[in-house]
Amino acid sequence: MKIKKIISSTPLYVVFLALYPVLAYLAWNIREVDTRLLYRPLLISLLFSGIILGLMQRAIKDWQKAGLFTALIQFIFFTYGHIKNGLDSLPWPAAKSVWHIVLVLLSAGLLIGIGRVIKRARRPALATQILNAVGLVLLIGPLSTLLTRPAVQPRAAPENTAPIAESGTYPDIYYIILDGYSRQDTLQSLGYDNSAFRDELEQMGFYIATCSRSNYRNTLLSLSSSLNMNYIWRAVPNQGVADKNLQPVYASLLDNRVRRELKERGYTVIAFETGFEWDEWRDADLYLKMHDNPFTAPWLQPFEYGLMQTTALNPLLESGLLAKERFIAHYRRVLFTFEQLPLLTSVPGPKFVFAHIIVPHAPFMFLPDGSINPDTRYYISPAGVGNTRELEIQGYLNNIQFVDAQFPAVLKAILANSAQPPVIIVQGDHGLVAEAQKYNILNAYYLPGGGEQVLYPTITPVNTFRVILNQYLGGNYDLLRDASIDADRGNPFWKKNVRPYPANCP
Repeated sequence: MKIKKIISSTPLYVVFLALYPVLAYLAWNIREVDTRLLYRPLLISLLFSGIILGLMQRAIKDWQKAGLFTALIQFIFFTYGHIKNGLDSLPWPAAKSVWHIVLVLLSAGLLIGIGRVIKRARRPALATQILNAVGLVLLIGPLSTLLTRPAVQPRAAPENTAPIAESGTYPDIYYIILDGYSRQDTLQSLGYDNSAFRDELEQMGFYIATCSRSNYRNTLLSLSSSLNMNYIWRAVPNQGVADKNLQPVYASLLDNRVRRELKERGYTVIAFETGFEWDEWRDADLYLKMHDNPFTAPWLQPFEYGLMQTTALNPLLESGLLAKERFIAHYRRVLFTFEQLPLLTSVPGPKFVFAHIIVPHAPFMFLPDGSINPDTRYYISPAGVGNTRELEIQGYLNNIQFVDAQFPAVLKAILANSAQPPVIIVQGDHGLVAEAQKYNILNAYYLPGGGEQVLYPTITPVNTFRVILNQYLGGNYDLLRDASIDADRGNPFWKKNVRPYPANCP
């Protein structure tokens, strides 16, 4: 009875309200981030709330009223950014510059007005009991999402697997995705000529499919399709075109047909951290990442930055403060992958290396020489400025030029240091420009021993590993029709074709 009384009269809701914003934001972004990223913001939120509670108690000498004051401050602090983002969505562009002033005045009014009510409250114990119950109920939603998160279930091996070659040494296979790298004609329409990059690849022996397109216009569907060697509606269990369940699509990206078949042939699977949990092969034989413990990582994580944007720290972030720190992990991750790829030649083969590198895709942090762009407008939208189309294109081309200048050296090192000629695929998963041009991609192949003879200008990623398994591992796969599909995360199983653009590829 005494314990029950202590619980009902203690402002436990201060703890609940400190936990809720972090857990709710993680639950909302559960597919994008490593769940271990919540520990640091959780600790900071608890410390912040604890300090406020201690200061309030010292000021008014009443734990229950101190708890009510703390809850009010927590409410204002953790909802500020959400309210600001909601106001920004209203059709009044001119008002965006004054919303912060409005919210600061409103917050001050709430603190003063409700603060007076709390100070005069005669039954703070009742309010404490109610808020304890409300705080506990609030936690049910995000906790249920996090605790019932479906695990990726391995799928049974497909019936028509490629036969295992009888003899010979399998080549190492590098599947390198340069996220968002567009085709040469699309880049030319943006005012950039990447012929020097393409010439350098061809001099190394790469075949460039000059009219290649992606099968899908976003990363999840594009990679799930290419790594399962089929279109999504055939590669992933579904209930028809109206099915919107993405869970099996995510599962098919992590546990995919190519990976399974190569593993059956004795390949060592090597993968890299990407910053997006849904496409990180953490169970690979060798998984490479910059920092093992996100709690002690010496940089601000994008999850932490995004959480801060929903709080009263929003005005500081919108001004550009900490913009560079938000993406510094991304910047270092790209360079880390570039540095590590050539070193993998020392790993005994055969090996399958999957490197999904988030460049030239946004954030557009790179200058052509590889340094960080000091103009944060290229990777954040400051209040009243916005990320204009001109900034987006220039930032994208800066990233492209960085790749064009730095990446050939990576490929040369892999070729020079490999014990036997490897297979290398360098591919965009989609392009930049909207509509039909978004499917136009870079698609380059290094296929030793005359393997390029089976390639053709319009090959798409769905046939990439059909060609490779046929050519080097004794496969007997028919090539599929090369098509681009009008499907997205909202409608992953749609089958509608998108016409090539331009109709006659140069």
